[in-house]
Amino acid sequence: MTSLPRLETWAYPEARDENPQYTVKLDIFSFGALIIHTFIGKVPDVHDVPYDQTAVQLSQEGKIELTRRKKAIQQMTTDHCMYPLIVRCLHDKPASRPTTDELCGSLVDLIQKNDAAVQKTEIQAALKQQFRKGDVWFLVDIRWIKQWMKFIGYKPDDQSSVGKKSANPGPLDNSNLSNTHGHLRERLVDEMDYFLIPESAWNKLASWYGLSPSSKVISRRVIEYGLCEKHLKVEVYLLEFQLCAQPYLNDVKTREFSRADTVSDLESAIREEFGIPLTRECRVWHRYMANTYELLSKADQSLHDVGLYNEETVMLEKKNDDGSWPHRNTVPCGLSNPGNTSFMNSVLHCLSNTVSLTNYFLEDYKKHIDTTSTLGTGGAIAEAYAALIEELWCGKGSVIAPKHFLVQVRRYASQLTDLVEHDANELLAILLDSLHEDLNLVKTKLSIDMTVPTKGREEQDIAEEWWHKHLQRNQSMIVKLFQGQLRTTLECSKCKQTSKTFDPFTTLSLQLPPFKGTRNIYVCLVRSNPFQSVMKYKLKLLKNGRIMDLKTKLGSLCDIEASHLAVTDVYNGRFHRIYADKDPLSHIVDKDDIYCYQLQKEHIGNRKMVHVPVYMRAETEPQYSPNKSSRYFILFGFPIIVYVPADATYRTLYTAVVITMRRYVKLLSEVQEHVSVETGETEKDLFQLTVVNCYGSQDIKKLVDDPQTPLQLSGSTYIACDWDQEVKEQCYNEEKSKEFVEHQSVGKSESDVQLMDCLDMFTVLETVDDNWHCPKCKEDTSVTKKNEVWTLPDVLTLHLMRLSKDSDKLNVMVDFPVSGLDLSSLVRCPNVVETVYDLYAVCNRVGGAKDGHYTASAKKMDDKQWYQFDDSIVSETREDRLVTAAAYILFYRRRGWVSPPSI
Repeated sequence: MTSLPRLETWAYPEARDENPQYTVKLDIFSFGALIIHTFIGKVPDVHDVPYDQTAVQLSQEGKIELTRRKKAIQQMTTDHCMYPLIVRCLHDKPASRPTTDELCGSLVDLIQKNDAAVQKTEIQAALKQQFRKGDVWFLVDIRWIKQWMKFIGYKPDDQSSVGKKSANPGPLDNSNLSNTHGHLRERLVDEMDYFLIPESAWNKLASWYGLSPSSKVISRRVIEYGLCEKHLKVEVYLLEFQLCAQPYLNDVKTREFSRADTVSDLESAIREEFGIPLTRECRVWHRYMANTYELLSKADQSLHDVGLYNEETVMLEKKNDDGSWPHRNTVPCGLSNPGNTSFMNSVLHCLSNTVSLTNYFLEDYKKHIDTTSTLGTGGAIAEAYAALIEELWCGKGSVIAPKHFLVQVRRYASQLTDLVEHDANELLAILLDSLHEDLNLVKTKLSIDMTVPTKGREEQDIAEEWWHKHLQRNQSMIVKLFQGQLRTTLECSKCKQTSKTFDPFTTLSLQLPPFKGTRNIYVCLVRSNPFQSVMKYKLKLLKNGRIMDLKTKLGSLCDIEASHLAVTDVYNGRFHRIYADKDPLSHIVDKDDIYCYQLQKEHIGNRKMVHVPVYMRAETEPQYSPNKSSRYFILFGFPIIVYVPADATYRTLYTAVVITMRRYVKLLSEVQEHVSVETGETEKDLFQLTVVNCYGSQDIKKLVDDPQTPLQLSGSTYIACDWDQEVKEQCYNEEKSKEFVEHQSVGKSESDVQLMDCLDMFTVLETVDDNWHCPKCKEDTSVTKKNEVWTLPDVLTLHLMRLSKDSDKLNVMVDFPVSGLDLSSLVRCPNVVETVYDLYAVCNRVGGAKDGHYTASAKKMDDKQWYQFDDSIVSETREDRLVTAAAYILFYRRRGWVSPPSI
């Protein structure tokens, strides 16, 4: 900022060397005379100053500086704080005149305050600039910006620190925005961690303050975002790519790019990194995985439009000397559709990417084929499927016609002979059953008594005997991979006799929950830690739900037990309503401001603790009351809940209230200069505590600060903090008290149904109306039935029952996890260790009930890349495109499971 040289340097060197003391005195006198001239219109002649007949003229530099100072002082009035000091410059006795340091220090403050006003005006004008494509904007650490705003008085409440040396922000410093590698720190938030300013504002600030040596300039361009609807945005985070050049694919270099950069820019950067001349013909490939590439052929296409993501690999391929290209893009084979066979093709694509099953058919399936079994197809389906798998994975063609397999399927499944689209789940069941019977190691199936004694036995023993009896007739790779065990419990409605079975299953068919209607409710969470920001959540809940559902959903998002949350409706600075757990959600309307407060335990040791609601009130004059001597208060700000002992004193309660509001409330010592701990003054209270009614409109009792008398507080005690209007304006930041941070759920679009909702419905208790003969009471009666998962298979297939009995398709979005499906809450067998599954294939169904079409999405087993299969058309896809309303059959693989070499 502005600095002034010592006055001694303004005289001619000869005079300063000859008599430096007189030079200083004459200089101060001359300057004082110049200042007085500002007010009385006359300035004494420095040559007439009676000091040893010495006449010293100022240098040209000194005259220029005096002229500049005169302009700065012209704004000063006789009541200005500097006026008495400058008048002292003309004192008769030189010893009574101010020192040069004293005079310069005061002038620095004055000129800096004048400069602050100029800075404020110029930066405010610059910040009005709108985003324009290609413009450069700069990131500035929010802490530096806030300090600068205080220094120049950017906000009305910062005027006390304008121009003060202690408030000077110093050189621009962005070191806190970068990590140890010099890259921008992750997850920085605009106006919380940094502030964006246009280039014109940056240049001004840099010229005024300079740049810290430990900091770096962080500039970003304004680019267009969006594929359909474009909008301008500063690209704070750049894309970082791994660059390599064929044939040295392991020599990888990292470089940052803008989304507005083109494929041509990308190619130029790789050429520069690896020293490849422009005369060498090259092409750019997006390398997904080890052996999967996508050609980036449009040189003028932006990286944003290409769809490249952060930390992906880009390869530059150089043309061979013979004119050929060394790289060949390999993608999985498609299956041709001779007519309405998409249901079959989609299932085949999913099964062919079941790694263990495919490896089995490529290696040692033949020794297990049973050509004599009357329950199977004599090995025909197994042989046709094996031939198809071998053709799919030999890599010789891009499209295969599954004619032979289709002939065999229609030969042994007569229900599929007509030329219409059938149900893919029906085909999957037929195919797995046929493969099982064709490859069953049990060649002769003996009749086995499936009765299992249960009296006095552990469930685990009973279930194992059920499974053992099942394996006596069924042993194949299909059983080993796809079959789990269900526990079915029947209970007589009369005598309550129960019966349990442990049957195998291959696919879980899941009903979609009836759509009862949902709504979004926005909730702000106030944590018990007063220094944590309020966070806003969006909760998708059933319209006919209750407050407890809201607390449970919110608690799962913020890791707080539902019992430790209080749901309130805040209106006009008070708690309009505190909801009970059984209250229906219909009591909440969209315009309500719903706040959830985190509660704490009711006792600390033997001491009872309470949560006390507290309101803010400010004193005001009544408009229509003849009693002008009475004090009236109105509610303002944000109500809080404080956690204190039930027998707290006034001072304990007051301190708890202040701490709870400390994020947006300042103490008097922080805003008033005359209140200082150094002077020994006691910190004055910000407000007076009063017991009021639940609306805060009526006083019940004025509380007294008596350290010997406990207050006897309870959860139904409402406290008001009565503020003096002037203190409130100084210390209570009402705008900051209502600030909140948005949780990621606010911007997230949730689906109507979660996969776990469907799984929960599978295990729901239902009443079976069919007549069931109870072995105990010997009567035909109704029973309750409950299905539960006992064990899970290594490959889990989940069928979403989108086709109801009248063949109406349910177009409900079911949200399912691509990775990390945890089913531990569903499994009842205590010995199951791994219950986490990852998706590897999806069978999709689109269209109506009679004219539907099937596609598949599957992860290729060798390069882990996801592909979209639409009959003969195969294209690469991404994980974030898998969850759609078309998902029909989900294929999951147990995490961490290693494929067995044989059955």
